[in-house]
Amino acid sequence: MKLLRLSLVLALGTALACGDDDGGMDAGTDSGTDTGGGTDTGGMMDTGGGTDTGGGTDAGTEVTPAQVEAANAAQLEEECACFFAEGGYDSAEECVTDNTPGSVDMACFSAAFAAGDLRAFFACSTAATNAYVTCVEGAACDEAMVEACGTTLDDALDACPEPAMAEVEAFLAASDACYVEMLVGEASGCPDSEATSTATGAAVFTGTTALQGDDAEGSCGDSGAAEVQLQWTAPATGDFVIDTLGSSFDTVLYVLDGCEGTEIECNDDEDGGSLQSQLTLSATADTEYIIVVDGYDASEAGDYVVNITPPAS
Repeated sequence: MKLLRLSLVLALGTALACGDDDGGMDAGTDSGTDTGGGTDTGGMMDTGGGTDTGGGTDAGTEVTPAQVEAANAAQLEEECACFFAEGGYDSAEECVTDNTPGSVDMACFSAAFAAGDLRAFFACSTAATNAYVTCVEGAACDEAMVEACGTTLDDALDACPEPAMAEVEAFLAASDACYVEMLVGEASGCPDSEATSTATGAAVFTGTTALQGDDAEGSCGDSGAAEVQLQWTAPATGDFVIDTLGSSFDTVLYVLDGCEGTEIECNDDEDGGSLQSQLTLSATADTEYIIVVDGYDASEAGDYVVNITPPAS
């Protein structure tokens, strides 16, 4: 699951208290409200912020998805510049790159924006985010000052107009439908075409999960994401380490004892905080297994790599 991720969809605070926040697209600030795209620092810092807006930001209702995106991008850049190391990144640039929404994210946000009339909320929250960026710039990476900025933003967001639940539901439904169309695709069966191997080592399987369909679900994660089901025959008996290190998205990895079979092992995030997955399979020689590479949620799909380390000799 993402420890630090820009969220443009699940960012409506108490209006989404019964919504679909599954950890992949986090609601953001400690108060349960967000800017319509704030970053969840996963314990790095309080992501709220902003200058005193006098109990809310009256920005009218004229705002576009591009304006929301620009405010969120500015927030991300400021937070990464100050706290990239706390997030486990080697540089601010790496932090920004890893958390900037892709073209599909933005397209689905725009589709959802058009379907659910949340302009008043996003106008208010975007103005508050812009004020927060100014506040953080002035704080010069002083953590206590940034946290004070955060408290002010929480107050401003609390005063933003709460959208009607019907509009929130329309927004989320349009977002989900967009991700299904653009990333999930139609069911593709098991195993996936030409996805059979008995090899071990690096990059035993490679490809993309995008538009491969949602045919399976693991016990340790996944909410409607596209996945691939890979047939692998163990070349020997022993404990094999299987991982998705090198994949381009937040993976969930599990192994079944056959197509539509029983789950044997499942892992979301490997030890150490990586968004890639790793598990150990106690395999029997000449036995076929189905290795499933899934996404953490419907927005997570992309290029995957499956590495299989054989037992120590």
